[in-house]
Amino acid sequence: MRTAFTKKRGLYLLIALCCAGTIYFYPFLSSSITWMRNSHFRYENRTEVKLPFRWISDEGSGLALRKPASTLTPYYGLLDSSLNVHDHGPDFKPSSEGRARVLHGLGIIDSRGTPNEPTYPLTSIGLLCPHDNARNPDWFVIVCVSSDFRYSFTYIGRKEDIRDASEIARQVIR
Repeated sequence: MRTAFTKKRGLYLLIALCCAGTIYFYPFLSSSITWMRNSHFRYENRTEVKLPFRWISDEGSGLALRKPASTLTPYYGLLDSSLNVHDHGPDFKPSSEGRARVLHGLGIIDSRGTPNEPTYPLTSIGLLCPHDNARNPDWFVIVCVSSDFRYSFTYIGRKEDIRDASEIARQVIR
């Protein structure tokens, strides 16, 4: 009789732990399921993009993607990494003065300077990114443009997700 009671209590405890774990890891589970359904798409109906694990579509203009934090926190949604891509079109040809203004606005003085570690995944694929943007070593805001100034990229998020964002950017600009 006592063994049956102990087994029931153990089962209830196991169910409670499973429920708590599911709630705590809801962002991870939800984004994983969404990613499995939509891991490939055609950007602007021409370029096929394969999203890295758990990157999902978000609302916004242009191409808006995000990677939710793995766990449910009090800051739910604020700790997500995001990548926004804007395509200015193949006919977008800014003048030399316009290019200089954009580079100056982004804080890029020399377009080929020594890359710093956080932006290297983006600059290694040919994007022009600011070199001194590491105000917080855990959270980055990086704004880049393609070398032909057709695309602009805005990355906001964790350092460990920058490499995934550069993979998405590489697929878009090829």
